[in-house]
Amino acid sequence: MCKRFPKVLQYGVGAGLVLLNLPIGIPWYYGNLSIYVDSYFISKVGSSEHSAGSLWLTGVFLSCLNAGIFFSGVFARAVGHRLTVFIGVIGFNISVGLTYFTCLHSFWLLHITLGVGGGFFTGLIFAMSTLYAAVWFPNAVGLATSVAASSLGGGSLVMNVLTTMFINPSNKTPDITLGTGKYFSSVDVVTKVPGVFLLLTAVSLVCHIIAFVLVRDHTDLALLRNEQRHKKCHKSQNEEPLENVFKVNISKEIGCGENGSGSLSSPKYGATTDKGESANLSMEQGTHRPLALDYTPLEVLKTRSFYQLCLAAMVMNYGLQVEVNYYKQFGLLYINDDYFLTTVGSCINITVLISRIVWGLAVDLSDLKTSLASLTALHVFASLFWYFTPMVNRWLFLAWTLLVQGIQSGVLVVFPVVTLRLFGRAHYVSNYGLVFGSGVLLNLIAPLFVTVIIRDLGYFWLFFSISCTSTVGLVLILLLPMARG
Repeated sequence: MCKRFPKVLQYGVGAGLVLLNLPIGIPWYYGNLSIYVDSYFISKVGSSEHSAGSLWLTGVFLSCLNAGIFFSGVFARAVGHRLTVFIGVIGFNISVGLTYFTCLHSFWLLHITLGVGGGFFTGLIFAMSTLYAAVWFPNAVGLATSVAASSLGGGSLVMNVLTTMFINPSNKTPDITLGTGKYFSSVDVVTKVPGVFLLLTAVSLVCHIIAFVLVRDHTDLALLRNEQRHKKCHKSQNEEPLENVFKVNISKEIGCGENGSGSLSSPKYGATTDKGESANLSMEQGTHRPLALDYTPLEVLKTRSFYQLCLAAMVMNYGLQVEVNYYKQFGLLYINDDYFLTTVGSCINITVLISRIVWGLAVDLSDLKTSLASLTALHVFASLFWYFTPMVNRWLFLAWTLLVQGIQSGVLVVFPVVTLRLFGRAHYVSNYGLVFGSGVLLNLIAPLFVTVIIRDLGYFWLFFSISCTSTVGLVLILLLPMARG
């Protein structure tokens, strides 16, 4: 029998995971903040010297986020899981704090501190939070992961309100038109922009100090680290291929633990088997592993499912980049109310928080392929009609934007659980980093072609391109191998 932890400790860890992710969702609040940052640099260097309305910050952030997720596994094996969280927290807060100084000097230096530094350390924190959720709540992995992930975007509710109230408390309207965007020239607005990063750092530090006190290591994390050190894993030639495991409920196949449900090492989501108190002995004696397989990153690269998941994640991340970055710039073309569009941003954060929990429940209650297919199919539909909504009225734009963001928010819930379920728990964070690492190239080149699409074709074709790429993702998911029988 596994050691049972008091519920208060378990739920304290859950609260800590929410607080860990609450201040780090930079892409979700940069859509609001970017208008002010662009306005600041336009006033400082002139419109001809500043590339306003670009996706570079979000692209750099997401690329480095992917790198952070992958290397979180390396850090965890080298220094332990809790210390990895500590490194991520310290690094993130230093990066955001330094952005105050880089913002004063250069738009591109801001990308280094907020994009590169913020993205990489966010990857460390987020990957560890999903792993902690999996080991502390093994019988509701989807729900636990979604609750932890919900604050990644949901926490931007606080950041959006703080940003607007700090920079533009008088609700002044943007009065400069540059290309397809509108920006501020008011000195009262633009001079406050660098200081907002100090405010965001202070809020982040408070959340992270409390979170680090609450988040505790689980004994299964020590087992995982032990496994990774001892096994150059002899994977038997007659083990069942990954393609035949996709929808199999392993707990029914391997009869582990007492009834397959009470252990903290639940095999339902690709965990190593429920070894109970004999886990260490089993490893030392080199006993054969059952069908709940743990794939190393090199082994994952040899599977077809990995490449299908990679490409699907990549095209969904393209939609994420555009949707979180351009909702306000697009809205300003038809709705001349900065407070209303900030309210849209705040409602997005609430929607993300709630919808991720809904997606987590969906993952737990249905098979993974259905969850993935539903996510991408709904995104195809919602993004296709988004362009027309502000032409009707602001309230339809608000409702449809929330629909789009609510659907998109499922990416950071469903894909991590699928990765965990398919490839196992021992190398989960590294494998998850590989899956999302597919988007690095797209994240870096998207700012180039998105700007061209908006300038030469307009927002209709930009949103249409999201729908098309999501359709590609849907096809890839439908082609994922089915379980036998």
